[in-house]
Amino acid sequence: GCPPGLRTRRASLPRAGKNHFLVKNNSFSLTGKTWPRGLVSVRHSEKDSSESKEFSAAAVADDKGMFQINARLSGLKDEFIVTAISPAGETGTENITAEIDDEPPVIRLNEVISSPTAQKKLIIAGETEGAASQTLNGAEIPLTVADTKSEIRNPKSLFNFPFELKAGKNLMRVEARDAVGNISIFEKEILSDSDAPVIAGYELSQKKAKGGDE
Repeated sequence: GCPPGLRTRRASLPRAGKNHFLVKNNSFSLTGKTWPRGLVSVRHSEKDSSESKEFSAAAVADDKGMFQINARLSGLKDEFIVTAISPAGETGTENITAEIDDEPPVIRLNEVISSPTAQKKLIIAGETEGAASQTLNGAEIPLTVADTKSEIRNPKSLFNFPFELKAGKNLMRVEARDAVGNISIFEKEILSDSDAPVIAGYELSQKKAKGGDE
């Protein structure tokens, strides 16, 4: 039979809460399911319906009840009312909030990467905030959720990966991307030099040194 009411979703975007969608810019596409061939409309809620912000759009659901409507924000955060009417005159309504998220993820390294270095392999460790995925020179880096209680829009994750060095210059490019497509990039050129200074050994002495004495 017909699904009762109205269900909206935006599977490719995260939610900051129930029916609270995060989008990258002021235009977004809202998809969902209602009665087959039902009429679906989207408009600003009453408190967001000033002349300068007024927006409305409508679409007819397909034979399976699926619909898609292109909507537009007039500010950084708007509230909308989505209404569906079945061919038989039944009505379903849902309130949604859309908010622009234009903040890129944060990349933090646990240690400063030295260059030049005599090492042939480095272990790069750190954390990201707000990243849904991360790559090293184009290859995906596994992320481990660090705090399951962190905000949906700014999840904290840990990373730890080896970086092999060849003789000479090595470019390391770490790219973090959040769920709506904002990107942060960390780049560093690392010189691998077998003649780079290293601490090969050391001694401790209790003798007091006198400056200037021979």
